[in-house]
Amino acid sequence: MEICPEKVGQRLRQCAESRGLSQTEVCRLTGFATGTMSRYFNGASLPKSQELLELAKFFEVSMEWLLTGESRDPGVLRVREDAVAYDVQKRRTLETAAKELEEIVKTLREMDC
Repeated sequence: MEICPEKVGQRLRQCAESRGLSQTEVCRLTGFATGTMSRYFNGASLPKSQELLELAKFFEVSMEWLLTGESRDPGVLRVREDAVAYDVQKRRTLETAAKELEEIVKTLREMDC
């Protein structure tokens, strides 16, 4: 079976989208360089085996599925929508809290505290 970089990129995008993550957010959370992830998402190149393992763990899918679209473990392909929704809400809540904290710090600095 031949591994198609475009299909791997498509599956990586599918994983990110199903979790409400942008390519930039995936880079930030995994530590991958933006250009590298862009090449993977666009199918311009394939991740090296260690990188593929890291991405499979991050997205909670098998390396086999990322490479071929097939898996001996069908449970690994299920996306738990409630968990995804929770993660997205949790991230939004954290982002809101961070913005509020920044405003408080700004106000305190203006007050010269």
